[in-house]
Amino acid sequence: FNAAIDAEEQPHKSAGFLTGVPAPAGAGLAFVPLYLWIVTENDVFRNPILVAPWLVFVATLMISNVATFSWGSIRLRRTVRLEAILAVALIGAALFSEPWVTLTVVCLGYLLMIPFSIRSYAKIRRARNA
Repeated sequence: FNAAIDAEEQPHKSAGFLTGVPAPAGAGLAFVPLYLWIVTENDVFRNPILVAPWLVFVATLMISNVATFSWGSIRLRRTVRLEAILAVALIGAALFSEPWVTLTVVCLGYLLMIPFSIRSYAKIRRARNA
């Protein structure tokens, strides 16, 4: 997902994290102004003065060295598996009934998870160094 993909030492990947925002998530984040324009019909979300910095921000996240959660490494406890299936079903139903609002909420939720992934990786890194 970034220029360091071929590096032998990949501490993020070995700890169950990705380096930077993966391309599919970056593509979804890049479309946030479009989602908001469709939902609100407000022309401010079509303005290049807003959209261009947003795209630069998303592109920077994609090529950054920020540790982000890897969905493939998430292991749910047995006690929350039913709730996770219910959450996925609700998101799927929301995608059918209100796709643009749902996509906006999912993208904003993903952005809000980035600080938590950075903090989680920092804890793992400190534990490995100790």
